[in-house]
Amino acid sequence: MIGKLLLYEKITRYEEIILSGDLDDVMFLFSDQEDAVDMRRSYREHFFNVQETILILNDLGVEFDHVRRGSFIDENKYKAVLSSGGDGTFLSAGHHLSGIPLLAQNTDDYWSVGHFCSIVTAELREFLESIESQPTTTIHRLKMKVANGVNSNGGPKILDELIINDIMFAHHIPQANTSFRYWTNKDPDPQFFRESYGVLVCTAAGSTASMKNEGGIIMPLDQKEIQYHIRGNLEERDKYRFADTLYIQSLTPTGKIYVDGKSIVYDLPEGWILELSFGEPLTLLGDISHKRAHYFKSVEE
Repeated sequence: MIGKLLLYEKITRYEEIILSGDLDDVMFLFSDQEDAVDMRRSYREHFFNVQETILILNDLGVEFDHVRRGSFIDENKYKAVLSSGGDGTFLSAGHHLSGIPLLAQNTDDYWSVGHFCSIVTAELREFLESIESQPTTTIHRLKMKVANGVNSNGGPKILDELIINDIMFAHHIPQANTSFRYWTNKDPDPQFFRESYGVLVCTAAGSTASMKNEGGIIMPLDQKEIQYHIRGNLEERDKYRFADTLYIQSLTPTGKIYVDGKSIVYDLPEGWILELSFGEPLTLLGDISHKRAHYFKSVEE
């Protein structure tokens, strides 16, 4: 049996609205509007799944601590992290883990696909009882380093998060014109772009997210390459390139780095350089390859 676990639980949209105290939002939440009904149902589904998870852990004699999404994770105290929620909760936990594995549990599989979730609650007990024989999946992650390309006063600095899916460099209004130049370790000659919506960069795991929506190439999970694409430029519309290390220098005063969506945002002012290379991989407990294959087969059909 596994040692001490950290149960890392999502915060539902229902809870966010309740905690906000906004009277109009709370009144909407308890209305008959379809979105409100869905949020209440999703909250109940998640709540009961987490309660069942706690019962299973106690019944199996698993020692654990219970925190909510966004809490600091002290890896020295645990053998593994159990993220209970969906892909967003998985990403939140997985940005910072380095020395311990992560087991992702989907607590609302009616609405959430849970691409990174190895199990649902009904599978948790059996999974933990046979955890020594369970497969693992390696997720390649990118590390981010920023530096002032104009003078030496601004860096270099390694940013906290390790990228699981993707990052986007763009104007602070993402669909506005973004100027930059980039180069790679294999091609050091800078390429300039002054008419684009910036650049989207992904890992193999992230090739099924935003990059797929941009028409990109779906990569095997074990492919250790960076895929990047220039957004909003007609000449680059069908071009998807690969590199081991990618450098992006902002020529936009209000440039931003958007990490795995828009929940984490960093400034990249004019002249500053973002370096992307591979960092420490994440070990995911369980096998998600069959889910990944099944999902994309259904999409193609």
